[in-house]
Amino acid sequence: MRFFKSSLLALALADGAARAGFGSAECLDASFEVAVSRPSAPFGLLERELAIGKEGCVLTVSHRQWRFRLRRWVVDVCREPVHIKKGRAPRVLRRDGDCRGGAGGAFCAELGTIEELVKDDGLVFAEGDREDLSSDHGKTWCGFLLLGAHLGEGRVLSRGRPGADVFRGAGGKAPPPAEGPPAEGPPADEPPAD
Repeated sequence: MRFFKSSLLALALADGAARAGFGSAECLDASFEVAVSRPSAPFGLLERELAIGKEGCVLTVSHRQWRFRLRRWVVDVCREPVHIKKGRAPRVLRRDGDCRGGAGGAFCAELGTIEELVKDDGLVFAEGDREDLSSDHGKTWCGFLLLGAHLGEGRVLSRGRPGADVFRGAGGKAPPPAEGPPAEGPPADEPPAD
């Protein structure tokens, strides 16, 4: 009986290892929509909903709180300059510099708001596995990685050129690199060395 149980455990672990998760290219190429809702104050009677839509390079993040408060941001991770379009009649907020280390400004404030909402209302409450791009948690994680790479680090990503690593600096573990020869030249999200 012990052998049977340990064999089942080994089989389950092997299956999990075979599904190593999605890579940067799959995340960048994917198109999806995900909505995650959760109970909110007072007393859990109202709902908060975070929705992330991705079509090509364009991410649309919206957050509804208490039915009447809707916030919306649009980010194109393949476009320069790095910016956020906020609201229905978009106000454009451009990245002026690094937001780490207490740097201020409207862009950094919006980035902080978006990251906090995606973490607290999305990643915490989304169903499924983070490594599965077909699950709500996987889609939310992919969106979070793309937003972090583009807005947080200031990298302009490219769907047409290999080499964009959205896992870099994300605090998560990147899946193993794909088999095959390495790509020629610098990665798509880094300028060539002088």
